[in-house]
Amino acid sequence: MAAIAAYRIWKHALLWLGVLLLLMARVPLLWSSGEFVSEDGWVFFAGAFNAPWFESIITPFAGYFRFDARLIAEVVSVLPWAKQPYAYALVGLSLNAFIFSLIYLPGFRSVLANDASRAALVGLLALAPHAENLGLLTGQHWYLGYALALLLLMQMPSGLGGRVGVVLGASFCAWSSPSALVLLPFWAWNGFRSGDHFTKRLSAVVVVQLVLYALAMLVFRGTEGSRSAAFEVGDMAAAAGNLLGRGWLVSGLAGRGVAESVVSVAPLLADGLAVGLLLGIGFGVWRMSLNAWGAPVMFLGIGALMAVFSLTRTLYLSELAQLELPRHVRYLTAPTLLLIVGVWLMLGPWLASRWVKVVFVFQVLAFFLGGGLVHENHWARSPELFRFREHVESIESFERDFVEAGFVGSLYLPHEIPYWGPVLESASGALYSPEAGILDGLNAESDADGVAQIWLGSFQVLDAPDRMDHALWGQLTYTGTELGRIWFVDGAGRQLFTSELLYPYAWVVDGLDMTLVSPTD
Repeated sequence: MAAIAAYRIWKHALLWLGVLLLLMARVPLLWSSGEFVSEDGWVFFAGAFNAPWFESIITPFAGYFRFDARLIAEVVSVLPWAKQPYAYALVGLSLNAFIFSLIYLPGFRSVLANDASRAALVGLLALAPHAENLGLLTGQHWYLGYALALLLLMQMPSGLGGRVGVVLGASFCAWSSPSALVLLPFWAWNGFRSGDHFTKRLSAVVVVQLVLYALAMLVFRGTEGSRSAAFEVGDMAAAAGNLLGRGWLVSGLAGRGVAESVVSVAPLLADGLAVGLLLGIGFGVWRMSLNAWGAPVMFLGIGALMAVFSLTRTLYLSELAQLELPRHVRYLTAPTLLLIVGVWLMLGPWLASRWVKVVFVFQVLAFFLGGGLVHENHWARSPELFRFREHVESIESFERDFVEAGFVGSLYLPHEIPYWGPVLESASGALYSPEAGILDGLNAESDADGVAQIWLGSFQVLDAPDRMDHALWGQLTYTGTELGRIWFVDGAGRQLFTSELLYPYAWVVDGLDMTLVSPTD
């Protein structure tokens, strides 16, 4: 039997760099456009701007703590404004690459001894489907949930530095990922069965932190969390089958493009393929020796639990139950990574060095045939309007004239997607009720004829202080100022809002539809 090669950190560093370059190639718009994406801008960037660092880091979002994104946002906040979106993307992708390459550490030789096999697995993880949140701070918690599950298999380091790193890393994951809550019984069992004193203590630390995280989630979830509507048993069953079968097994192993092709022929064919894959996994586990099946089964089970747990946190439960192939596959990020690792570990006993190459090449071809991110909706895009770099001067002025001066103010940075634009505030932000009237709400003055001329254009105050006749938009009713936006209702009963940087455009809200309009159209 050949001697196991010594671990070389420079090899690991090269592997991490290669994965990082691969991830950058998958999502070029994310790091090249200089734009914030989704919650990265309106939650984490804005949170770092609006609150002191200690307050920002411990502020929950959507009912649970996001220590990872809050901390990164605070660290990046020292950079010039225009550079921060680039830093968000590169830090996010670098963290993804680090998490993917973790399994190359020698601590995982106990479950997969062959270094080449672990390196090939790292490559597969970098090519994994369901990566629409790749590189985004808002999606890092799924990857950190996977990382905390991965640590369950790790043979713990003996050195002080390595042990400190493991404790800090596990704690970082535990306070950043709601998906990690399903790991609580696994970490408890890990500590109970282990004969290593450090592993026992680490497991106890992780369990305590996950319990505290769960308690905090119960408290904050009821006040600011986004929940599904009432759970219908039929919707839950259909959504779970759709998400696990067609979404997790078929899309996760064959790629989104292949799954779409199969569903286009017949949705039931996708269900049959899912059953076939499940039976194949079961057969593979059955053929394994008794002392080798624990790790694959644990990973597959945790992946399924995380996928099902996500159904209790999504707003799209009834939609998932009706779709032929799930959208919003960000909920399958961690389950897909766990599925790939579980299947790879299951195949490990049959993967001699040459077969590692064969299977790896097959999986890479399956990825490209499956479409990669071509068939996934990564949220990064190049905007045509409202580019972040064009707002930098306004941010600097707002910081100087309001934040540093201690005046109440709000600055809405518009985006082509209505609520992606960050809102920067000072002294708790400007907030006016309709009773304040249009002039106070807009900080405007009118002449003797009741006509005002400000950034909003020319308008006349009518018989009531909240009614106006705009020169281009006609008669509107002012309904308040909040989060940097001026709100009105038009004659048709539709809501619309604009701001100093958004005008002459406005977003018109009609039910669930939002349309960007201009009075000059």
